[in-house]
Amino acid sequence: MTTLLNVHRVKYQCSCGSFKSLCYLYFCRHCLKIKCKDCVTLEVDCRFCPSCYEHLQSHEAIARKNRCQNCFSCPSCNHTLVTRATNSSSTNLNTTPDNTNVSSSSGGGDVDDNMSNSTNASGLQTPSKKVYYLACSVCRWSTRDIHLADQPTINSWKAQDNIHEGRFNELLQNYKQIATREKQERDRKKYTTVKLRNTISTSTNRSSTDKYGLLTPLTRRGIRTSGVLKTPSLNETINTTTNLLPKPSETIENIESLDENFFLNNTFDFNKLTTITQRLNSVESQPLTIDHLYPFAKHFTSKQSKRCKECDHNVLKPEPSPKLIKFKLHQMALFFIPEVLN
Repeated sequence: MTTLLNVHRVKYQCSCGSFKSLCYLYFCRHCLKIKCKDCVTLEVDCRFCPSCYEHLQSHEAIARKNRCQNCFSCPSCNHTLVTRATNSSSTNLNTTPDNTNVSSSSGGGDVDDNMSNSTNASGLQTPSKKVYYLACSVCRWSTRDIHLADQPTINSWKAQDNIHEGRFNELLQNYKQIATREKQERDRKKYTTVKLRNTISTSTNRSSTDKYGLLTPLTRRGIRTSGVLKTPSLNETINTTTNLLPKPSETIENIESLDENFFLNNTFDFNKLTTITQRLNSVESQPLTIDHLYPFAKHFTSKQSKRCKECDHNVLKPEPSPKLIKFKLHQMALFFIPEVLN
């Protein structure tokens, strides 16, 4: 406890020779050695949404691009957006966000009164529909700030269209073809080596049993016609397969120079410019001003287990459920190595 606020005061030597603090080290009970983060391998046990705890398998999370379909993050401050309901007949889309938030968070009684008092042209009462919008409870940003239409259901929000999706798919298909050809080349070399070794061993056994050398011409003919030397090479594979090269990128040669009076002009408000973090959160669009910010889907997080590289045993194993914070196996060095006080 004396080094609780000064963990770097005493450092311990790992089995690899590096020095780390005791709280950053692990202890393997099978190797009986101290392990650091460089001596263990990480394995992803589960992927889940940190907001709604939706748990998906690895292939399903990859298909969704490691993003949740139900939860969204604020493009301004990265906090989780809250879905709010309001009355479609009594709500004007041109109202300010402050007035909208007050009417939405005032409770269900106001909405019910509005629904009961809504009448049509003939004087008959008609039930009004509820619509939903996203709002941030931290920075007060909402989808109405960018004039995004309210949705009739909660889970009807769609991701922003990527204008570069066609280009990305074109490059992805090209790299997949290259990876496939390289894998075929590695398999061909491996298969050729194994088959040649088996053929030579077979011919050696035949020659040892052939007393008068009658089978030697047949053995040589079998080596030539066995297909070892007829395996197609990488160049032949490229010529036979359809090689769809992507369109080459176009370089920008002429860049317009910035006007010197741009910063002296009072008509432009620099407070409306987005920060670098806000632009990197939406890499596909990279908005320049805050009125073009769009809510993005929540990123998945993961639970990871750590395994010793030397003996291949786990030193840290969490529970598979995303709602539990316990560990199945927790071999921190704090539990096994005595603390040295200085």
